[in-house]
Amino acid sequence: MNQLQLSSDFNYLNNRSTDRGYVVAKNGAVSVVNSDAMDLLTSSDRSWISDPDYGPFLERAIEARWLVDGPFPRAATVRTIERRIHLRRVQYEVNLFCNLECAHCYCLASPTASQGLSTEFAKDLIRQAAELGTLHFDITGGEPMLRKDIFELVEEIVGQGMIPSIFTNATTITAEKAQRLKALGLAAVQTSLDARSPELHDEFRGSKGAFERAVRGIRELKAAGIPVSVTTCLNKRNAHELPEIVRFLREDLEVPYRLDRVINAGRGLEHDSPIALTNDEFYRLLRSLLKERPDAVTKKVCDSVNLAATEVIEPGCGVGAWYMFIKHDGRAAICPTMTEAESAAFVAADLRSMSLAEAWESHPTFNLFRGVQCENTSVCPTGKACRGGCRSNAYLIEGRVDAPDELHCNLQKNGGDDYVPFIAEYERRRVVGELPNRPNVPRFGAARRLRVIG
Repeated sequence: MNQLQLSSDFNYLNNRSTDRGYVVAKNGAVSVVNSDAMDLLTSSDRSWISDPDYGPFLERAIEARWLVDGPFPRAATVRTIERRIHLRRVQYEVNLFCNLECAHCYCLASPTASQGLSTEFAKDLIRQAAELGTLHFDITGGEPMLRKDIFELVEEIVGQGMIPSIFTNATTITAEKAQRLKALGLAAVQTSLDARSPELHDEFRGSKGAFERAVRGIRELKAAGIPVSVTTCLNKRNAHELPEIVRFLREDLEVPYRLDRVINAGRGLEHDSPIALTNDEFYRLLRSLLKERPDAVTKKVCDSVNLAATEVIEPGCGVGAWYMFIKHDGRAAICPTMTEAESAAFVAADLRSMSLAEAWESHPTFNLFRGVQCENTSVCPTGKACRGGCRSNAYLIEGRVDAPDELHCNLQKNGGDDYVPFIAEYERRRVVGELPNRPNVPRFGAARRLRVIG
């Protein structure tokens, strides 16, 4: 029993500033323990294992396979940091260059767009993130698989003790690439299919054969043992295919799936007739699906599991709390869909001239939005469950970063088929004193109120 060792299948991070330790599995799952537990796990003195007082914890550690019989081909990765404001997840847009030109792309990726910054810059960024105690490092684009150094970047992320994932359209994935990514330690892939019919998907993607190439890529990733999840962005042109899309993802591809919607940003604004669904339309679609598929999943593409429950209700995606988005040109933003296109206040930290630590801990952009949340979360009975919804959805529609995400309100609190205008109800309750006065959060004079009509 005293020969039990830390499993090399996990990464271990201890943040002494917050008394929190993180045990991160290769598949990206995270367990949170306190520093005392982390000290026991990482101690070279194994005498505690025989102490009955530690029996329940030892059982948990063995059951979770944190402690296993050795020896191992490599040692476990153990990091210790002291960071009060812990940057736990980084998403890096390594390029805008893409082999497709999607009709709803929020970042305007295309075959003629930016190739991104150098390998040296990207690898230095990865090392800086590791020093800050980042747990997850996500690579997105554009199409990241078109970067010649993509395997080198994944290898660097793993070598620095972080969990890598890739957001890709999957059209360039081959069996050889999938096997290589698996061998390097890629934890997950997120991709998307926008229709069940290949013709409609190809129309959205601007490339004939895109559907078949994406499906082939998904199958190759699955065959290599890499977890794949698929997102479908619902809009006015593909909404009629929703049942067929869900059936194909569940029964044919057999992958976890998420339902999102086209947002009014980037190329989604360029159409003569709006393709984005209204909150009402999207909600009704989901309600019709939930009647047939109670296990249907809906969430934002950028959503991730909250890594640590705290007394403060942080947004589920980490915006303003523990997440940073880095653009293809090296500038840091609070969210992929809250950038300079929406307000100059969302992007200002240039990582080509300052360190990641300076940007995250000291730059006015991140200080301004530190702790941003729906204004009602702390007084809402479902606040802990919904975690405030999406700050980007709220901002793009209501013009305020602290506004309620009314669609999320409906998903959390409305059990009926008709969409409820919760924001109007909140305003009524605020006027009569049933809700506290709105906190003074900057509205940014240039904010666009992007309401979808028709």
